[in-house]
Amino acid sequence: MGLSNYTARFKSFDATLQFDPENFSRSSVEASVDLESVETDFVPTQGRDFNAELRSAPFFNVAKFPRAIFVSKRVTRTGARTMRVDGDFTLLGVTQPLSLDVTLGGSMRSHPFAKVAALGFSATASVPRLAFGLNPPPIQQGVGTQADIAIEAEFLRAP
Repeated sequence: MGLSNYTARFKSFDATLQFDPENFSRSSVEASVDLESVETDFVPTQGRDFNAELRSAPFFNVAKFPRAIFVSKRVTRTGARTMRVDGDFTLLGVTQPLSLDVTLGGSMRSHPFAKVAALGFSATASVPRLAFGLNPPPIQQGVGTQADIAIEAEFLRAP
């Protein structure tokens, strides 16, 4: 009802990263999120399954649009370990530009478990949900017009 920030996460996704630490502008990322994998931790009460509601037509409509996709177009260095990643975000069959504010959290030449090079990133963005037709009025009671995205990701070098 707009009193606090409600969170959900997606448990199934795939991403491919090309990263040039010497020249961020030569980097790129493509990501695909399985919208069916949405999880909220909302305990079903009175027969209401909020995860199922989010998968339904008024929200993510996973039967028709099972994936959300981001494809970068440009990476711009904004600091020693920060960058803006501009690209196209497709949700519910609608493609809009999206900018991610990204911070390189760290890197390892050899991840202790995977035994390959690894990078970690944090990213944030704000999505105008109505531009994608996500949960349009009048269903939106108490829901803001922006959906904030927070990404925590580690990438392992392919063997």
